[in-house]
Amino acid sequence: MWVVLVCGLLAFGFSAFARDLNDLLFEGADLDYRGEVEKATVRFEQALVMDPNNEYALTKLGILYFKQKRIQKSMTAFNKAIEVDSRNVEAQIWIGILHMKNEQLEKAYQAFDEVIRIDPNNAAAYYYLGTLYNFRRNRIKAIELLKKSSDADSMEPDTHYRLAQAFDLADMVHNALLEYERTLDLNPRHTKALNAKGWIHYNQGEVEKAIELWKKSLSEDAIDRDAALNLAKAYNALAKRALDAGRKDVARTYWEHTLEVDEGNKAAKYYLNRYSK
Repeated sequence: MWVVLVCGLLAFGFSAFARDLNDLLFEGADLDYRGEVEKATVRFEQALVMDPNNEYALTKLGILYFKQKRIQKSMTAFNKAIEVDSRNVEAQIWIGILHMKNEQLEKAYQAFDEVIRIDPNNAAAYYYLGTLYNFRRNRIKAIELLKKSSDADSMEPDTHYRLAQAFDLADMVHNALLEYERTLDLNPRHTKALNAKGWIHYNQGEVEKAIELWKKSLSEDAIDRDAALNLAKAYNALAKRALDAGRKDVARTYWEHTLEVDEGNKAAKYYLNRYSK
């Protein structure tokens, strides 16, 4: 009877322990989702008191410490998570990011390379490796890795946008346009892609196409400063072209458009005043 009673008490105690631990993990995740970072941190720290090798709590704490700029504690938590499970690619990626933040690029490379060894289709690791090669000004290798990131995560607009940027930097304009278009196929409201694609058209002399893209970007985000400045530059260029052709009325219209998107534009104000009726 005593044996049965003791076993029953132990089972009850273990059940209560598991329930309390799971409650803390759930509460921590919920608080993090709601943006209550400090409260979430406390819950996961309490969970680690109960279970010091809880891989989920360690990984979440690493991210939460990073959000609070507690970089050393963040690194410690991620390294501990790796000790618990060497195949924890999320913690490994974050270790790479922290090394990049500390400008320890070789250590960052090693971390992301390890992720690829564990998970050969990890889009994030390919992206960060591509970024590292961009830092090293090795555009060809950067594009190769960013292409792998795009292939591994082909339905994610940002992976195509990043690849487009790499092509753009390498002056591979045709490829860049294709990737910006793929980005916009997946997310027609991707303002960074709209702005970047607009610049390609602008530099190719297709000013009206550029204006349409920048107007769409501004319609998606009314405070998109890049789109507003891009439009102002284009309108001023068209105004100058009209002025050179002796079409002052048309030039004035374009300068008015400039002030609609950039009310402080000095060039448009000057020329409107100079060529006012």
